[in-house]
Amino acid sequence: MLEFTIYRAFVPPRTEQHQVELESYASRQLSNLVQSVRLSDEQKDQAYQAFYQEAHNSIPEGEEFSAGLRMFGPEAVDNMETQLITLEGILNEEQMSTYRTQVQTRMETFQSGGGRPRGPGGR
Repeated sequence: MLEFTIYRAFVPPRTEQHQVELESYASRQLSNLVQSVRLSDEQKDQAYQAFYQEAHNSIPEGEEFSAGLRMFGPEAVDNMETQLITLEGILNEEQMSTYRTQVQTRMETFQSGGGRPRGPGGR
């Protein structure tokens, strides 16, 4: 029992690591979005919360974060489509059109074997 207590003192709880990963994912996705379209402060806040919730809903606590949001294969395309749906209520029509075009270009590039998509979980 003593060994377990000592070990727990040096290792952050899984929930804390999971929280950090969710926040990191939401920040990366927001950064990618801001590079694509100009957002108001309110839109930035809404998009961050939407990305955070997307990751939270996709990855059960205790599951390896990188395994939850797939970067390659059919899951990558599904993740990019989910991201578009996530942003529909946040972006205006012009922003959505611009972002959708960029996502479709990434998906086509990926499907043709020309690169890796930078969808959810992308690094």
